[in-house]
Amino acid sequence: MSSAWDEIKRLASDLQRVQLSAAAKKLSEANCVEVISKLIERQLIDVVFTRDGTTYITRKHLCTEYVIAATKTIIAEDDEFLISAGELFARDYVHKLQMDLRVLLSEEGVRSIASLCRDWSLSTELLRSLLLDRLQEGGEFTVDGENIYTLDFLEAHKFILRAVLCAITKATLLSHIQQRVSLPTNRFFAALDDLLSSGEVPGKIVGSRTSASAIYIPNLHGELVNAAIRRMFAQNEYILFSDLKKMGLSDVKAAVKSAFAKEEFGQLRFLGSIVVPEEVFDTQMSALKDELAQNCFVDVSAELSKSSLPFEAEDESFFIEAITAGDKDLLVSEPRLYTSELLAKAVDSLSEKLDQRAGEEMDKMDQKKKKTAPKPAEKDEWDEGGKGKGKKGKGGGAKGRGNAKKDEDDNTGSGFSLDVDEVEGWLRSSERVPEELIQSIAEQIIDKVSQSIRDRVARLVATQAVSSAQSNKRSHQQMEQQLNQLYANISLFETGLEKIPDNIRDDLRAYLQKTLCTELAHALLGFASDTGNVGQMKEKQREETIEALPSRIKDAIVALYASLREDDLQNFNNALFDLCAPSVLQLGIKNPDKKTREELTNVYATQLLAQVNEQSDPAAALLSSVLYLYAKDGIAVHASGKFVAQLVSHLATLIDVEIYDLLLSAQKLVVASFKNKGDVELKEQLDQQIQALRQRLTQG
Repeated sequence: MSSAWDEIKRLASDLQRVQLSAAAKKLSEANCVEVISKLIERQLIDVVFTRDGTTYITRKHLCTEYVIAATKTIIAEDDEFLISAGELFARDYVHKLQMDLRVLLSEEGVRSIASLCRDWSLSTELLRSLLLDRLQEGGEFTVDGENIYTLDFLEAHKFILRAVLCAITKATLLSHIQQRVSLPTNRFFAALDDLLSSGEVPGKIVGSRTSASAIYIPNLHGELVNAAIRRMFAQNEYILFSDLKKMGLSDVKAAVKSAFAKEEFGQLRFLGSIVVPEEVFDTQMSALKDELAQNCFVDVSAELSKSSLPFEAEDESFFIEAITAGDKDLLVSEPRLYTSELLAKAVDSLSEKLDQRAGEEMDKMDQKKKKTAPKPAEKDEWDEGGKGKGKKGKGGGAKGRGNAKKDEDDNTGSGFSLDVDEVEGWLRSSERVPEELIQSIAEQIIDKVSQSIRDRVARLVATQAVSSAQSNKRSHQQMEQQLNQLYANISLFETGLEKIPDNIRDDLRAYLQKTLCTELAHALLGFASDTGNVGQMKEKQREETIEALPSRIKDAIVALYASLREDDLQNFNNALFDLCAPSVLQLGIKNPDKKTREELTNVYATQLLAQVNEQSDPAAALLSSVLYLYAKDGIAVHASGKFVAQLVSHLATLIDVEIYDLLLSAQKLVVASFKNKGDVELKEQLDQQIQALRQRLTQG
């Protein structure tokens, strides 16, 4: 039944909330009547109707109205009753509670409102309306927050507070005093204010009252502290900050100032942890300066530790500041001082290292000037030097690529970098600088050391330039000699092309441009740019080298390289002479005359015959034999092994049939040996054929 009633009350509450909401959600009067009627029919509510049957109320509400009406009648007819917080009390009951409270307060002096409510089973509202609001009318009690005090109790604790304050001889936290007096914060400070206003507090409050660090300092404490400070100074000739803080003094300087007369205070020096007389400070300063003058550096911490005074690390900065004041030559690496003279000595001690490093930098600069990035040699089959040399050239090209990568790494910066750690290592090995100062001094001198290395490198460069100028003349002569030798050969082979059949002439001309003409172009570029290994440079490196040349030389070099790709050697000759002109490279070049060509052809034939007899590779020997037969007939030919077949066919009308047959046979065997490299019998036949050819050529 109770659960059903609870449900009804919940529904009633919901209904009331709906009825108080917007008009659109309200139940109409007819709906309300219908709902009530159904509840009455089901006997879920018990109501009482008026005589006219139109109005009704619940029996509980009827009883409440009876009680309220009766209570009003009682109050109106009898003064011995009163209403408080909707409850009826007899005045005798209230009077009894007041008397009980007075007895409790007279015995204890203070009671909490919460304890009274608990003991008397009253709510806080009733207790305040029945008792507390009437309690203060007599003036013997006071309510403060949640406590009730008697005035005698508060007065007694004020006297206790005065006694405690008078008994204290050292600085004490107010929070500790409050705990000792056993008063809440507001009553404690009220009592303290009364004592302060009446002049009964023998001391002062330091700090904000709201702060937990507020301190009470008795007047006697100041006198005792002053006496203790003077006694401490007289015994030790110093005062430690830590001792003053143990006495509860936060402002050390103010405490010392109050302990001494003005003249005496003026003779004291305050450091980081200690107060000393000025003469003691000056004596210690003199010792530090003497050490600095003698050794060019001083360890302030070590020197202070030798003193009889208990200096701490925080005192060192005061001595350092005093010594360095006005002296720009002193440098600081706390706790050490050193002079600029020590820096100069440190730099002087590195002279040998600087010379060594300058030499290394000079070597690096020389390496950067050289474009050591060789391109793999492109060897045609049957090239001069034979197949074995071709393989070696390919290997060399691979090695060149590795060096080129290293060159690119070496040329990532235009200058040089000097690390502080490297300078520290040099200083440590010199043993001229204290270990404790090595890092600081290295940081100070690194710029000067770097500049010194640059100066040394500049002197080396100047010396090298003088030597280079002296050797320039020799280089110029050597270049002219190389130029004329190569060009004489090119002219010789160019003349020989005129007697070669048309079907092979263009290929031989292209081969001549690719080899000797290109070699000459590389040599001239190397001479003009003062770089080596031009032939091993990659195309991009070569273009960068040409781009760096003066414009008149660059244009002539570009024209020379462009002529190497043309179908006519005349353009090469013109570009070559333009480049060697006095206004460009100033190289003397001569075009060999007919007599010189004949002499060169004879020399060339002699060299080829020697090669025929010396070469062990059959293919190379066959090529030399073919070229020898042409040279013997007055035709100088520059060719590789791939031209042998075409050159041999043209020899049919120039040589004996026997020699021609030997050439054809040897050529077929060479081709067969290339296809069957492991055929030992074929190789023996080829060797025999080449040997027969040698003998026949030697016989003439």
